[in-house]
Amino acid sequence: MNTPSYATAFDVTVAKAINGWYWDFSLAGGFGIRAPRLTIGVVAGVRGSGITGGEMETAWGVPVEAHATYAINDGLSAMAYGRPIWHFGETKRKKGATLGSFADEFELGAHLVWAKVGPPGKNVFGWMAGLVHHEWFGTAYTGLRVGFGFANQP
Repeated sequence: MNTPSYATAFDVTVAKAINGWYWDFSLAGGFGIRAPRLTIGVVAGVRGSGITGGEMETAWGVPVEAHATYAINDGLSAMAYGRPIWHFGETKRKKGATLGSFADEFELGAHLVWAKVGPPGKNVFGWMAGLVHHEWFGTAYTGLRVGFGFANQP
């Protein structure tokens, strides 16, 4: 049975750049639909990113993410997402994506998520690893991403 539910997303990245440190974060909320093994959601929110030391200016924007997660078994899921991002105000970082040319930045990702699902109302800790393709500032990168996070089972 499909169950409408809320969906949230929060992520933080810190990485060493050539000159300085790259940082970004996003916080978003929206809605999702849960079926027995498949969850589909759409979230929107706020995002900030930049590189310290002036190598790349700080930009604030609106990410809109569509994601789908399929439960392979009780502890392993496959997740895929697409995330266009639009920036506020005047910035050199506008229209920096080609694949998602309608947005200023565009990201696609596919991950495996290891997390034991707990009872309703309990926090769940999980690990993830996968591929990411990100287009921004007139360039693109494709790479590996690893991370961890917490989720609350409604």
